[in-house]
Amino acid sequence: MVESPFFIDFINELNVAYDHSSRDLLANCLFEDKLGDINSKICKELQISDNLMLDGCDSHTGEYIAEKIEDVINRVEVSKFSAIVSNNGSNVQKVHELIEKKFSNIMNVRCMSYYINLMSCDIVQHLFTDKLLKKVNILAIFFRNNARASAKFRELLNTMNIKGDVIVPYCKTRWMTAYKSIDDVLKVKVILENMAANHSDLLTND
Repeated sequence: MVESPFFIDFINELNVAYDHSSRDLLANCLFEDKLGDINSKICKELQISDNLMLDGCDSHTGEYIAEKIEDVINRVEVSKFSAIVSNNGSNVQKVHELIEKKFSNIMNVRCMSYYINLMSCDIVQHLFTDKLLKKVNILAIFFRNNARASAKFRELLNTMNIKGDVIVPYCKTRWMTAYKSIDDVLKVKVILENMAANHSDLLTND
């Protein structure tokens, strides 16, 4: 990419005096130097650190993951590790079994965000929650597509000194938006009620 004429023109637009690096210099020298510098810093940090937690989640077989985890533990030093954090996949359960046999002092800890994700997925599938989020999305899409209503919404935010923004729509692949979307509506509830009572003409799509 760095030797592409389009990229060279782009660099020259930014700074005509800059002498850009060749592909070989970038890949074989600059990147290698930077990687070595980063690895050195990581090693120094590990030498003075204790109670480390290792993320053991991966899509490979349990034996392969266990082998890699064991390699990291041995290279860093067994006594520095307190726990291995993972999800509950069948391959990871195998990892727990293999690692516990060799390192009984290291705890196997389930990833909290993984379990919160699973619980959230169950909650949003409930009929009440599903209907609620659909209604929230109707509001979010309305204010996104209606310039006049959105402008009035922001004006009322400033007038009433309410910290908030246009409602973020719920997205199934981003489970945290379930909380964010509903929280947004609750924060601006008084504004929505004000617009319904005093600016109903803005609450209809043309």
